[in-house]
Amino acid sequence: TRYPVLLEALAEATPPDAYVTSFAVDAAGKTMTLTAYATTDQAAASFKNALEASPRFSSAAIQVLEPATDP
Repeated sequence: TRYPVLLEALAEATPPDAYVTSFAVDAAGKTMTLTAYATTDQAAASFKNALEASPRFSSAAIQVLEPATDP
């Protein structure tokens, strides 16, 4: 896995009102799991849509959406 390319694509997909709080890549380098914070539901949806639109990512999904304070 080319991590600099992956991180650059992730930075490009992240809207200004959201940020990644953690990420992990499986041992095979095929699956990445993100934890992110967004200020609004719209920002969360925008982030998901940007990931889906990127050729570097596939199968973007929001698994948990819950109110939280900024970590």
